[in-house]
Amino acid sequence: MINGLPAEIGRPVTELFLPHPNFSIFESIIMKHLRLCTLAAALLAVGSAQALTPSEVLSKRGSGLVEVDVSGASAIRLSVGAAFIEYCKPATVDIFWNDANGSNYRAYSCTLAKQLGNYGADTDIVLYKRDQGGSTNGIRPVSDSVGLPSMFINGLAGTDTGGTCTASATPSATRTDVNQARWICGTTQTRVPAIGLSDEEPALLNAGVNLSGTAGTLTNLSINPLALNIFGVVVNTKLRDALQTAQGLTAGSELPENQPSLPKSFVTSAFAGKINIGAGLGWQQVGLTGTNGTKKVNVARRTVGSGTQAASNAYFLGGNCVAGANSPAGSQTSTATQVGTNQDITSYSSSGTLIGSFATANTNNAFQLAVLGRENSPTPTGTTTDNGYRFVKLNGVAPTRDNARTGLYDFVYENSIQWRLTDDLGDIGALGRALLAGVPTAASLAAADVDTQEGLLAPYRTWTAGDATATANNYNARVTRSTGASCTSLVFVQ
Repeated sequence: MINGLPAEIGRPVTELFLPHPNFSIFESIIMKHLRLCTLAAALLAVGSAQALTPSEVLSKRGSGLVEVDVSGASAIRLSVGAAFIEYCKPATVDIFWNDANGSNYRAYSCTLAKQLGNYGADTDIVLYKRDQGGSTNGIRPVSDSVGLPSMFINGLAGTDTGGTCTASATPSATRTDVNQARWICGTTQTRVPAIGLSDEEPALLNAGVNLSGTAGTLTNLSINPLALNIFGVVVNTKLRDALQTAQGLTAGSELPENQPSLPKSFVTSAFAGKINIGAGLGWQQVGLTGTNGTKKVNVARRTVGSGTQAASNAYFLGGNCVAGANSPAGSQTSTATQVGTNQDITSYSSSGTLIGSFATANTNNAFQLAVLGRENSPTPTGTTTDNGYRFVKLNGVAPTRDNARTGLYDFVYENSIQWRLTDDLGDIGALGRALLAGVPTAASLAAADVDTQEGLLAPYRTWTAGDATATANNYNARVTRSTGASCTSLVFVQ
């Protein structure tokens, strides 16, 4: 006994876990107690994992919270969010949109489950994604450190002083569905983006028909090809049904065999503003008759500086690629509409705002077509949403990932990720390289949100041993254009 206590109490705690010839009931009770304490601590740690709500973001700002701004390329906005969430503890994810549609700004917050660049597991992080203005805002604002309005998570309205964020009316049940927000945060703050994304290499967007405003200083950037982006032509559902009827298909059917087709030459004429309904060069060319045949051929296009628009310009019109290229019709200014007898052409600042226009076209019984990144889903999984448009075939070929990866469908361009060279050796460069290493792999694309999976392909440089036979091989591109040269021909490489 020591001071009236058993001698074992005076021994080092570590010795209590060693075999002992006189192991007592008292020592057994102590061990059980220690184990219960350890288990309780572990359960407490698990239970403490929580989402980074507007209030949590506000309270942790300035005390270890990492916040990173990414701008540009709204066509791949869903893939960026899905790729980031793969690094997160699912129960900690929160998704923020600027409005009910998430048209211009989005953000993703979480506690990391694994290393992301220099940021280790258990780091609290918010990734902001600005879509407004498209790919051009993934170039000059990054290269020349130009501030842009970006989402500002300033706390919860009615709870935090100055807070304006509110709960979404349709929160995601799984937390990780990039097509559903949990919070709406409409306030903006001017910040300089750290990382930029563009749907094609910056050089294609930094001059000529695709240049918006002042050119960026590309020598300031570390520019890296990311993944192959699949684009497609979309039409509103009223037009889809009419085309199905004209082509002997079942009107209103969602089956792949009933997907209608448009000739590339007709789409080219529409995007160049060369439709002449009176001369029979309108919807009559694709088999529509009566009043359907003489309706306006309306185009919803993106503003200048958009990577989606640059892809459309290059693929259909030869823009920035060939001498004597057709000029894209319509205003370069957001929401401005060029009204004519044959066509109305309206420009939008982001993929989200363009998508919102299809409901109006259907309501007005108008016929409208546009170009969108294939990652966009007209009927997002897990929701009752119908965005009022559908993808169509081009020259009889469906815009599917399987057709694109083998070259049957060639409306495909390589997107890029870039950051400032001055940040290359720091946390931002490490984060950029982590995304570059993780996002475009076949395994990563196969694990991404189901609604984004038709939109991207893993480039051949990411192929690893076994990819040719693995399920993930369905995401590997067997074709490519020359790296950093969107105007070159699509060729087989694997």
